[in-house]
Amino acid sequence: MNPSIKNSNEELFDSYLADHQVDLQKIIGKHRYSYHHLDAIEMLSEVNLSLIKKKDDIIEMLGNDFCRKEFNKVAYNYARNCIKWSHGRLSKQKYYS
Repeated sequence: MNPSIKNSNEELFDSYLADHQVDLQKIIGKHRYSYHHLDAIEMLSEVNLSLIKKKDDIIEMLGNDFCRKEFNKVAYNYARNCIKWSHGRLSKQKYYS
């Protein structure tokens, strides 16, 4: 991928993520278990960290289809999965047992 295109997509990614915070809170509110080990704010932090860590992979995966609509779809799936994975991961720790 052309470096200038990659840089512009990274800037768009950051912009989309910043604009998507309210939606991520709604997604977390809908899919987070009432007995989840993390509260909603901590979960939002986990989802944001997960998305930022995978920024390059997401941009590369979407390729030329990278746009707000596709980003929203990917962010929704990452948020939903991150909620489930974090609960499972934390449940196995002695501190939470």
